[in-house]
Amino acid sequence: MAVRSVCEHCGRPFSAPDETLGKKIDCPSCGRRARVLAPEALEALAREREEKARWQEEQDDRIRLVEEMDARESVPGSHGGLAVSVSNFQPKAGKRHPRLRAFSRILLVLAYMELGLGFLLLWFTVVSEPTESYDWVSIAAILAVALFTFGVLKFLSEACIALAEIGDHQSDVRALLLDERHDRERVLSENESGGDPP
Repeated sequence: MAVRSVCEHCGRPFSAPDETLGKKIDCPSCGRRARVLAPEALEALAREREEKARWQEEQDDRIRLVEEMDARESVPGSHGGLAVSVSNFQPKAGKRHPRLRAFSRILLVLAYMELGLGFLLLWFTVVSEPTESYDWVSIAAILAVALFTFGVLKFLSEACIALAEIGDHQSDVRALLLDERHDRERVLSENESGGDPP
């Protein structure tokens, strides 16, 4: 009785006697020593190859994306492209997007100035009127407007910081993908020239 198996090296199917199940024999196609696999092991090998092919396809997509970004990128530091042109990951490069970060600080200063002015206006409203004739509606309105405006400006300031951080992460991911592409090209060229991969 013969067992059907697949060579783990070249991927071609072959037949082998029952007694060789789990042992290594010479593959009739490539001549390398291949283990005669049980049906369950064949399914696991097929799944592993599918996952490897899917992973390879994802890597190719990422590399294509980086190459497209590289081709589209405008002058470094311009508003249309990435803030800093990098080809390698540089964790000590510092923060990028200085205009966005400066705008965030301006919004934060404005938020606290507006809150201070609101409380100052509230204080003058309370001091200028006698105790028994407070206009509670106008006091509540001043307080509500001051707090609402402060909240909006503070939110916009935090949003600017978040956008700058996202831009930094995008630049870092791009640099890492470029590194991966260069490493992959180097390994492929070493393999083609007959050198041992690292």
